[in-house]
Amino acid sequence: MVRSVRLYVGKRIGMLVLKEDLGKIDGYRKWVVVCDCGTEKTLFATNISETRTKSCGCENRITPVDGMLTCRVCNEEKESADFISGNDKHFRSQCNQCRLAKVWAKQYNIDLKQAINLTKCKQYCEGCKATLELNLDHDHQTNRIRGFLCRACNTALGLLKDDINILQNLINYVDSDAVSQFKLWNEMDTGRKDDSDKLRWDLLPVKATKEIVKVLSIGSKKYGPNNWKLVMQGEGGKERYFAALMRHLMAWKDGEIYDPESGIHHLAHAACNALFLLQIECEDSKESSIETMMKAFESHE
Repeated sequence: MVRSVRLYVGKRIGMLVLKEDLGKIDGYRKWVVVCDCGTEKTLFATNISETRTKSCGCENRITPVDGMLTCRVCNEEKESADFISGNDKHFRSQCNQCRLAKVWAKQYNIDLKQAINLTKCKQYCEGCKATLELNLDHDHQTNRIRGFLCRACNTALGLLKDDINILQNLINYVDSDAVSQFKLWNEMDTGRKDDSDKLRWDLLPVKATKEIVKVLSIGSKKYGPNNWKLVMQGEGGKERYFAALMRHLMAWKDGEIYDPESGIHHLAHAACNALFLLQIECEDSKESSIETMMKAFESHE
């Protein structure tokens, strides 16, 4: 227990001289003191003791050597900037990391060495992966340290009371494609049509499709409508259209943009031949499935 002392103006305690009694402020008595170094401070009367009060703290101040200082806690030599923070006017004997580690050690009841190791580990927010303005997050029930969170994520987690169910519900809400009530209310004014699973013909590129139709129109004038089907049914039909497709592609690759005969883009001719092949593939697949069904039906009879 600190022994109380009689305080009066002009009394010297260590390097401090009592200058003025401010009386009680917010229930606590305060004194203005002046240190031999010239610093003037206001102290609580209960903090002034002949046995432990020595100065304003100037005796703990240190002077950098070639811009470097050695921390009295971790004994590591560091740049002098690591020994001053905020509104400090003087260098401290402990680096900022160790000062922070001492706060964490006391707050979370862990060993100082563990706390120092925490300050040295790679720090980033476990939520958004930010690296600025990080807080050491802990379980408020067990006081167990969990990791680092930025101010925003830490605040959000606190507002949600660390409730995993709420977090999961929000994840499902953001990730869900389900129609919300808010969306339904909006659709009451704009009308609603359930066509989300139907083919999006509006996605078909109009200009490219128009070029393909030009190729089809020229072919119908030259050979007759849908003449390509007759060619496809003949011997080597698929191979012939595949060859035509490749000829137009290679001509385009070699730098020739438009077909000399039709004046239409080579890629439009290639796409048209690809459509012919795709159409036959689709029809063959359909006929194959029908034949399979008929054979199954006949065997059942």
